[in-house]
Amino acid sequence: MGKNKSGSKKGASSSSPAKKCTCDHPYQCSCGNRPERPSKGHKWDPATQQWGGKGHKQKGASGQTATVAQAESVTAVGNVAVKQWQKLPSKLLADLCKKNSKE
Repeated sequence: MGKNKSGSKKGASSSSPAKKCTCDHPYQCSCGNRPERPSKGHKWDPATQQWGGKGHKQKGASGQTATVAQAESVTAVGNVAVKQWQKLPSKLLADLCKKNSKE
């Protein structure tokens, strides 16, 4: 609880300064002057001689892909042009049945 009243000063350097890591690899050290990595994903920053953060990790919606545009189609019965964003009633009914099926 109390303060240390010994003669040592804060920030006093020891007899030999810490050696710098000269390895170029961001994860593996062959010289032995690098501290242990905190956990997988941290990268070594040679400028500051410290382990950096893990960086941004995207969560959710990573499996979504862009859809490819479809050409306008013409139905056989009635010669009705169906746009890319439109669905026929039979397709809507089939999708609804598939969604509500109990299989």
